[in-house]
Amino acid sequence: MILEEAMRLFREQGYAATGIDDIGAAAGISGPGVYRHFSSKQEILAEAIRDGTDHLLTEAGDILEKSASPTEALEALTDNLVGAVVAHPNLVAVLMQEEHNLDPRARRSRNRAYGVYLDDWVGILGKLRPDLPEAEARTAVHVVVGMVVAVARYSSGVDPERVAQLLRSMIIGALLAEHA
Repeated sequence: MILEEAMRLFREQGYAATGIDDIGAAAGISGPGVYRHFSSKQEILAEAIRDGTDHLLTEAGDILEKSASPTEALEALTDNLVGAVVAHPNLVAVLMQEEHNLDPRARRSRNRAYGVYLDDWVGILGKLRPDLPEAEARTAVHVVVGMVVAVARYSSGVDPERVAQLLRSMIIGALLAEHA
């Protein structure tokens, strides 16, 4: 509950503008009560980002291991990422917008994990688009991640299932489109 409420507040107000008392109140406990679970606001951010990143990496590894083809892998990676955005928009937004607030060790760990995750996507895209130089494939993947973060940060009022459909088609379309 503390992590969920902290991610919501970090997304809505920003990390710097959110205090421990705000997090405690949102979670239904006192601000000092948060310290029974976490030593600092920094630890809350680090744990949430670590958990979210680990989850995405684990699922991506499973997808790559079980997929019968690069197309199946791309579709499954897309569905997994879209599912994360729809189910946990606060965490996805915070993963990308607040990483600069991590301590240097946690930031390095997050950046390494994010790099591995991107490499998974770039590897699959390279199999599907062998004509695309790796630097361009990496750029395309970054653009897709940017779309996902934009959706996580924006409350459209559109039904989440429809958002998922739109986002899925846009991701696959963007990655597989011929580029002039």
